[in-house]
Amino acid sequence: MSQEEISLLKEEGYSYAVLMKAKKLCSYQERMNKYAYAARIFALVLGTILLPLLFRKDFVFSFSSLNIFIASVYIIIAALTYYLFTVWSKYKGNFNNLRLDLIDHIGKNLCSCKEVCDHRDRFIIFMERKNIDLIFK
Repeated sequence: MSQEEISLLKEEGYSYAVLMKAKKLCSYQERMNKYAYAARIFALVLGTILLPLLFRKDFVFSFSSLNIFIASVYIIIAALTYYLFTVWSKYKGNFNNLRLDLIDHIGKNLCSCKEVCDHRDRFIIFMERKNIDLIFK
């Protein structure tokens, strides 16, 4: 969420807490997308390395330096993939907790309006444009 978007939402009367939660939620989503993309790339590399090795019977029983190098590269890539998925999982948990908190928050005190307003619906639509669902828990 850009500073310009925050300024626009602030001018419309949204509370500071809602703005900061929305900003953090967008930040978590961006990080999740980056880590998921990187983890998928590494998983694809793992698959392209593993598939040919499964069909080579001499690879398992041979201890040549090339086979040891390929195995060590495979282990390193597998460790990196595991790390990326672990970090993604952490951000996913934080994202879901904050999303649920924001869903509860927008039901109570979203803006500083005293009369009936449509800020809640407009905020939900704004977040949907960012691919963040605030309708369903």
